[in-house]
Amino acid sequence: MKVFYETDWHIHTEASYDADLKVSDLIKRAQQNGIRQFGISDHVNYPFMVKHLERSKDLFSANPTEGFHFGVELTTLPQSQYDFALQHPVDPDCRKKWLLGYIPPIFKKDGMALSLSEAELERCQVEYVIAGAHWSFDFRQSRKAAIKSYQEQQMFIAEQKCVDIIAHPWWIYMAKFVKNGMQTGPWFDDFAIIPQSHHEEFAAAVLENKKMVELNTDFFVSNSYTDYFKRQYAEYICMLHEKGIPITIGSDLHGNYTAHHEEVRHYMEPLGFTSETFATPHFREYGEKQN
Repeated sequence: MKVFYETDWHIHTEASYDADLKVSDLIKRAQQNGIRQFGISDHVNYPFMVKHLERSKDLFSANPTEGFHFGVELTTLPQSQYDFALQHPVDPDCRKKWLLGYIPPIFKKDGMALSLSEAELERCQVEYVIAGAHWSFDFRQSRKAAIKSYQEQQMFIAEQKCVDIIAHPWWIYMAKFVKNGMQTGPWFDDFAIIPQSHHEEFAAAVLENKKMVELNTDFFVSNSYTDYFKRQYAEYICMLHEKGIPITIGSDLHGNYTAHHEEVRHYMEPLGFTSETFATPHFREYGEKQN
């Protein structure tokens, strides 16, 4: 195995509602795959899911390992949905119940929020935060509406003080579009339909607010995207890097851990990327450990 990157900051474990990766297995497999620095970043999609973060912290604390860190993945929510979740918490382990009541875009447009407060991040002593857009907030399922919503969410994330890494920009989209009989996302057949002005605006906000942007390795191994689109996306990440934006690695794995060295090398090495290209987040430091 020829190692192409040595870090991974986006990994989901058994503490997350949608993953089953045991932390002990993660540590062993990451090290076997040449990963020297890495962190868990389990989902907290709604405020009441902070219980999953507490579990994640317990698992992290029970497995002290050199180079191993504690993060979290947040997502953007309509402000009205965040307020509703605070007032109507449900069992975070009852996925059917909260999925039925919380999946956007059922709430009115009245601003945005991240799924967890700064106070909760500090209470759980989170070392770094990644955050990403996962769905459109617009009822209209069209390319134009989806692109506009994603751009608004990513600009919002770039401006949030608590965020360190912007996860998978323009990568994942939860709704399905059909084109020529095949399912696709609103821009996954041709990344060029996103206006260049959006990329320039986003890059400027990321630089101004001193954020990092994630290269999500799972993207390059997914069968959902064409080789053409993967090359377009690789060039987009390269463009951000050339503007001075630090690029981090995130596998986004939810099960058996493996590194995607060959796939990432295939797309990124021709663009000048090496293992030294990828950045490490700035970790929050805490004083006396809290109970």
